Amino acid sequence: MKGINYVAVAAGLFAFASVATALRFGDLPVGVGELCGIVLILVALLRWRALGYVTHPILLFWFGYLLAVGVGFLVGSVQGGHVGHTVIAYAYKACFALMVLAFLHRLGKADLNRIVVATCVIAMVLLLVPFYSFLSGPNAFAEWLGVNFQFPSRLSGWSSNPNQLAFFMLTLPIWLAAALEEGNWSGWRWAAKSLFLLVLFVLGLSIRSDALFLAWVLGLALLTVAVVLAGKANWRMLGTMAAAFIVAFCLFKSATEGVGCVDLRTGDPAGVASVEPGRRDGGWCFAAVVAFSPAKGNSLFGVGFGEDKGEVRARLWRHALDVWQQSPVFGHGPGAFSYRSDPNVKEEAHNLYLDMLTQGGIVAVALFSWLYAWLGWQAWKARDPYAATVLVVLMLFCGAHFMLRQPVLTLNLALCAVVTRHGFFGRYRGERNQAEAV
Repeated sequence: MKGINYVAVAAGLFAFASVATALRFGDLPVGVGELCGIVLILVALLRWRALGYVTHPILLFWFGYLLAVGVGFLVGSVQGGHVGHTVIAYAYKACFALMVLAFLHRLGKADLNRIVVATCVIAMVLLLVPFYSFLSGPNAFAEWLGVNFQFPSRLSGWSSNPNQLAFFMLTLPIWLAAALEEGNWSGWRWAAKSLFLLVLFVLGLSIRSDALFLAWVLGLALLTVAVVLAGKANWRMLGTMAAAFIVAFCLFKSATEGVGCVDLRTGDPAGVASVEPGRRDGGWCFAAVVAFSPAKGNSLFGVGFGEDKGEVRARLWRHALDVWQQSPVFGHGPGAFSYRSDPNVKEEAHNLYLDMLTQGGIVAVALFSWLYAWLGWQAWKARDPYAATVLVVLMLFCGAHFMLRQPVLTLNLALCAVVTRHGFFGRYRGERNQAEAV
């Protein structure tokens, strides 16, 4: 791809801005990403004939879901937390879905490839400063930029929660593989792509999300099986992705879990010297080149923190089921309804289906299941291994987090709908699928 495609760059910046929630204005659910989204929604309505997509299954789901949670608010018996914030988020996501569908349907495969590559490049470049701070501790420049340091031993970037950034990174390697599958995977191009994937995986692992790690492990295995069944396997690409992921994991674990790095539980770097509370003084890793500050995890094969995270999840899920059973058909309306120990301190159940049950009951879950089944059927008809893998990894991640409010979920579902409709990455390719090699 020669030159700079400004549409691709703008789309990549907007995609990254959608998870830059740390840059919101005060306590309002509006920030840089949302303002850009509102402008694009207006453009879609005025220039892209977006209203023609109101009958698309993704929009029909949102209309039905909003109706279900509205009824749940009227008939439910439990008051949720963050109701206003959730209502605004859902209304915005419905309009966001309309805009994204109108935009994506205007693209050819080559255009989409450029946007995918640009999004990955932009994410990597914009995470350089947060990544340096993750390694060595906060610095004045990063603080001036507004980088989130609420989670000092996790890469969060400009997301108010690291899991938002993890969800953004989740599908990037899969879409990148789809965009680059027909490219040149030999010589210096192979070396450049290998390094590119290695950096991408290292950044993702630095978010320290076990849900992301598990989804990547299973997703890469599933993608390999899916492309073989689709009869279009690029073994050099698949082998490069697997090798880059393994090297990235070993590199990350040897650095952050190695001798001299701060232990999460004791606060001592290898027990050599004590660390004052609140400080991030790490030992020296990578042959004493960089002073690392990330704390150790509690698992040899995982990347996250918290020995009791499984117990906390189980408690949240159990309480969510208890709340849902009080209004099983329509739920209790928008908001968070689960809790850890105090019923007055509401939080999400951290499970997509359980949170939807508490909000919109069986009706809401049935609507989402119908949408997902339709998307899966479209991926099957198109013999698209990439869209199918994306659909699976999204649900793997959402088994541990509630991401319905996140624009990234809507963006990925819309991408799956568009690429399967046009056969961009499937076995059976339409006329628009004759793209130049990347």
